[in-house]
Amino acid sequence: MFTVVHLIPTGVGAAIGGFAGDGGPAAALLGAVCDRLVTHPNAVNGAQLLGLPPNGLYVEGSALDAWLAGRLALRPVRGRRVGVLIDRAVERHPVGTLEALHHAIDAVRAVHGLPFAGCALTPRPVGAHVRAGAHGHSTGGVADPEALLEGARCLLAEGAEAIAVVADLGPLDPAAEAAYDQGCGVDPIGGIEAILSHLVVSALGVPAAHAPLWPYEPTQPRPVDARAAAEHLGHTFLPCVLLGLWRHPSLVPPSAALPGDLGPGQADAVVVPRGCLGGPGVIAARDRGIPVIVVQENTTAVPLPPAALGWPPGPTLVEVANYWEAAGLLAGWRAGLEPWSARRPWPPRPGP
Repeated sequence: MFTVVHLIPTGVGAAIGGFAGDGGPAAALLGAVCDRLVTHPNAVNGAQLLGLPPNGLYVEGSALDAWLAGRLALRPVRGRRVGVLIDRAVERHPVGTLEALHHAIDAVRAVHGLPFAGCALTPRPVGAHVRAGAHGHSTGGVADPEALLEGARCLLAEGAEAIAVVADLGPLDPAAEAAYDQGCGVDPIGGIEAILSHLVVSALGVPAAHAPLWPYEPTQPRPVDARAAAEHLGHTFLPCVLLGLWRHPSLVPPSAALPGDLGPGQADAVVVPRGCLGGPGVIAARDRGIPVIVVQENTTAVPLPPAALGWPPGPTLVEVANYWEAAGLLAGWRAGLEPWSARRPWPPRPGP
């Protein structure tokens, strides 16, 4: 099966996919020219909405990197029981905050029939916080990671097969938050969200994704950029995480892979935004000879051109103008064509 990876790193200010599920149309386009699309929460999470195409696999970012590197196989599932782990910091939030989370959980259960494994509070506040990185990307830290893992272990003991983490992220810079809402800034919480999910996946080996814990404070709607609008539909960002984790593949050691699994690194191409060649998944793809397509129109705050990695254009690195061109290139590869044969001038004949 022709398998494509749709990768948009979180917290790097991607023009497409750096906001609230606005990478979904690109996911649908790429999904239309492959048999399986492997993507991750940041590319398709849209608060109340999820932009995952029917042939898409929702895979947490660090697990996706490990799969590309050959350290994991992915086993598709019909569905899995999701447990919700809520930061005990919710006790400091306004009355109604916890109830809003319960409403989101019940709504997804009622509308989609999602199997629910229960809800728990962490034993102590997690102490997550955000900060800006040296290159303008977003990152952060966690004061008590063990509180997160203790709570997750309790949910696993109760039958959860995936963990939806809802953590308080501390105060945000008002200027950074406003810039993001107006479509001209980096998602200030993207980096710490990845850190939180990576902690659970790496320590416990189960799927996880994060939804931020915001105080329940109903406000009057205000104008925002269309790409951030999904975050203004309700009081939690939990529905997309629950729906994604419900279908998250199992993480399987390579030695235990079965014929129906996606074997370690079993990808035909990886599609990434401009400047995003330094991540572990992309580097693993390069080292394993998996072609990487760089979409120039999807700009980011990360200034890392291919030359900086000593990676010249060639069969394993192709730069295209936009996702339209990426889809056309993939369609050619899927058909077994030399894609450049459909362009002019005619490509020169190799050899003497």
